[in-house]
Amino acid sequence: MNRQGGTRALKIALVVTAVFMVVEFIGGLWTNSLALTADAGHMLTDVAALSLSLFAAWFTRRPATPEKTYGYFRVEILAALVNGFFLVGIAVVIFYESYDRFLAPEFIKAREMILIGVLGLVANLISASVLHGSHQHNLNVRGAFLHVLGDILGSIAVIIAGTAIAWWGIFWPDPLVSALVSGLILLSAWKLVRDSVLILLEGTPAHVNLDAMSEALSDVPGVTSIHDLHVWTLTSGVHVMTCHAVLAPGYSANRVLEQLNKISREQFKVDHTTVQIEQPNMCQGTSHLCRNSVGV
Repeated sequence: MNRQGGTRALKIALVVTAVFMVVEFIGGLWTNSLALTADAGHMLTDVAALSLSLFAAWFTRRPATPEKTYGYFRVEILAALVNGFFLVGIAVVIFYESYDRFLAPEFIKAREMILIGVLGLVANLISASVLHGSHQHNLNVRGAFLHVLGDILGSIAVIIAGTAIAWWGIFWPDPLVSALVSGLILLSAWKLVRDSVLILLEGTPAHVNLDAMSEALSDVPGVTSIHDLHVWTLTSGVHVMTCHAVLAPGYSANRVLEQLNKISREQFKVDHTTVQIEQPNMCQGTSHLCRNSVGV
């Protein structure tokens, strides 16, 4: 799914989430269920996160300027990072409230709780199916997708807790399953924050082995060495590579450059490349820069 499709998916998910957030909040007050109330709070932050994601998706389409030559692609990553921190906050709040309710269980309307939980599950599954097509290729949409997954887990927790309360008349499953959901949300948030920080720090993409890439580029006929090789991610699915290639005598620089770009694109899925072709005599007196190396 392209970026336009991802934006459309975010809009649909936002409408579904916002509508059912109100339903769950009213239902939580009506049934006195912590799981419902906590999930409604989760969905409230989802509405904010999805709105932020839509803003970022719109903002990244702004053209590049002389001051911002890469445009505004990184806004998407900043939004994903904020989403990750939102998820961490949600998990902590749910866990705290679950602990408090576990110590002092309260009466809950179980049947109504189960009904609202089932309706919430259906709504969240609709949002997840809409976002699924692009969440693997767009970190910002992935953040929204993880929010919705958290809502799905919340709805399942509501149904399980409500069933236990209705069958056995015990109320502690409500805060217990809420605490379990908070742990799962926290795991998802950690991965999203980790990936966002890696991109902001211009780390090497997970799918690229820098040593293997250096070796593959060095094996191109006419290349005596590769140095100052750097690969990083500009935004979701947009990877950039720069390097210096020392050209052997008698080889065509254009032909070598074509092969280097082809290897980067086909073997390592890096489309945006900048390769500086150097003649051997350019390395005289600076042999430490002309070894087959990566990095600075």
